[in-house]
Amino acid sequence: MGRILRNILIGAGSVLELSPPVKRVTIAPHLRRMSAEEALASDWRNVGESMRIAMSKVSATLSDDERERLEASRSENGHGRSSAERDQPTLFDNA
Repeated sequence: MGRILRNILIGAGSVLELSPPVKRVTIAPHLRRMSAEEALASDWRNVGESMRIAMSKVSATLSDDERERLEASRSENGHGRSSAERDQPTLFDNA
């Protein structure tokens, strides 16, 4: 019974509290000065960095044959597979 009474008193006290909590929330100074465009650009830079990290981890797990195919497709057109490789299965086709 004591625990229930204690919880009721704590709840009533929080409802009747007249002043806000003492804990202050501060915004980092470098974030306050950024415009919406700058903040969005910063977010995309962070996404790009995360993608680079993930891609390097995947690249580290590739076999020599898979790594050669990846490098060949990059050098050929910068993105995607070459026309000769389109019919061949890739690393992620089974995912």
